Amino acid sequence: MIETRKPHLEILDSILKCCRELNGSNIVVFEILINAYKKKGFSTRLLGNRLELFWKVYNGMLEAKVDPNVYTYTNLINAHCKVGNVKDGKGLLFDMEEKGCSPSLVTYNVVIAGFCRAGAVDEAFELKKSMVDKGLAPDNYTYATLIDGLCKQKKSKEAKLLLEEMCSIGLKPDHIAYTALINGFLKQGDITEAFQVKEEMLANGIKLNVFTFNTLIQRLCKVGDMEKVKALFSEMIEMGIKPDTQTYTCLMDGYYKEQNMVKAFELLIEMKNKNLAPTVYTYGVVINGLCRCGDLNGQIECFKRWFSGF
Repeated sequence: MIETRKPHLEILDSILKCCRELNGSNIVVFEILINAYKKKGFSTRLLGNRLELFWKVYNGMLEAKVDPNVYTYTNLINAHCKVGNVKDGKGLLFDMEEKGCSPSLVTYNVVIAGFCRAGAVDEAFELKKSMVDKGLAPDNYTYATLIDGLCKQKKSKEAKLLLEEMCSIGLKPDHIAYTALINGFLKQGDITEAFQVKEEMLANGIKLNVFTFNTLIQRLCKVGDMEKVKALFSEMIEMGIKPDTQTYTCLMDGYYKEQNMVKAFELLIEMKNKNLAPTVYTYGVVINGLCRCGDLNGQIECFKRWFSGF
């Protein structure tokens, strides 16, 4: 009998041992184990230990003479990619093909995302080509991942062409792809192009969300264009999109930078009245803002009154 007072992962390990030793285990049993490891191991162990957990299941399947399926391989590949072992993940993708298990679109997307996170966008595109050659059509996630990868490499113009390609094959870009492109242009200092993408997004019936607005507001505050920020904030409210903590933090940062302490404090009070909890970054913005002002004692008193309300 398994002692139920043991930690969850020890219980799972005991079940896995039984599966290896007993005849009759099938793929369903191991899929249940994988799900259990994901629910317990992912939240309580470091990333490196996730990989170890999935290798335990994989090796247990081999010992029990159960062929791993696409679900097993995809989870193992994903674990490799999450810890930065993208080349090993790609190697497993080829291994599974050699063993007669065809990778799914999800499997390819996992590795493509891994390469994009690692900054190896060219390899991600090679994998996309390989996927298409094998009859798998890229989906919204594939394109959004590649667009984000290109933007992080400061290749926003190429990313926009990719978005156009996406539309040409009948896919409809969502707010994730558009926001990644907007963020890419903003980081390259091309505010005009970023706003053009925003307008294109609206023209195509894609609703802006708080994340898209925050992306625009944050960058504009950094460059000190508070007039555009005010217009965006008004547009956000008119659309019925509720500002969150990040929105207010960015706005306060912008107003502090232009020495508008009154407006920054008004936003602090508004944030408090809306029961939006400040983050560590919020406190940092407020403290830095107070340090910039002349009447430090007066501002600190205001800060104390604000702080006591949370």
